[in-house]
Amino acid sequence: LLPDFDHTISAEIRLTAALNAGLLTPFQYLCISDNTDLRDEYLMQGNKYIATKLTERLCNKERVALIIDRLSYYLPDETKCKALGFCSTKEHARYMAEQFRSYGFQADYLTSDRSEERDILNKKLAKGDINYLFVVDIFNEGVDIPEVDTVLFLRPTESLTIFLQQLGRGLRLSPGKQLLTVFDFVAQLNKKYDFTSRFRSLMVRQEKSVIDQVKHGFTLLPNGCSIHMEEKAQQYVLENIKSAIYNRRRLVQELSMYDHQP
Repeated sequence: LLPDFDHTISAEIRLTAALNAGLLTPFQYLCISDNTDLRDEYLMQGNKYIATKLTERLCNKERVALIIDRLSYYLPDETKCKALGFCSTKEHARYMAEQFRSYGFQADYLTSDRSEERDILNKKLAKGDINYLFVVDIFNEGVDIPEVDTVLFLRPTESLTIFLQQLGRGLRLSPGKQLLTVFDFVAQLNKKYDFTSRFRSLMVRQEKSVIDQVKHGFTLLPNGCSIHMEEKAQQYVLENIKSAIYNRRRLVQELSMYDHQP
């Protein structure tokens, strides 16, 4: 119902239409305040983060403690969910699994060098034998675990297509699953990072102002869906979007998207 997308614009339209039609699970999207500072140009190559340098910043115990605290705060029972956590590198995925296990959670990781264990780990997550499975990009395509009810965005994802694919891993319908909970840990990101396209892709009226939606609450979402931003996360997002005004390349991209609106 949510195929791997070839064209991002049509993908956004299909996503919102499928949600409105009840063909996918509604989401509650939580933007979590994350003090991790990822603004340094040292971390960037062009407009993209360097994965290894990003991992150095993301693998820290303070951030893990924050993640677990927020899971405990927002989830009915953080020990009973079936969660996919998207990481920056193999090292990051392994680190997150080890840290979660040290807190007593049933957690594992799946990377390309463990591909022979894919089916086993898939089944463990589907059955609830593990509650957290940390992955890199291995789960972007060709994987269907309808039972996934929680998605953790643990790294900045520059590609909108990959973001939609990752989100889609949790939107599959499954008996007893009423809602997908999405945790987006919003760090202090480089001004080149694009929040605007991410949130526009979730709106049913994509020609409307994303800044207004962030400021005043998202009212233009598919049926049953919601976005909640913690105060500091909202501040980070607004600062990022406003900085795009001074970035010529981003501005041209935004204008070209309006040309495709019906």
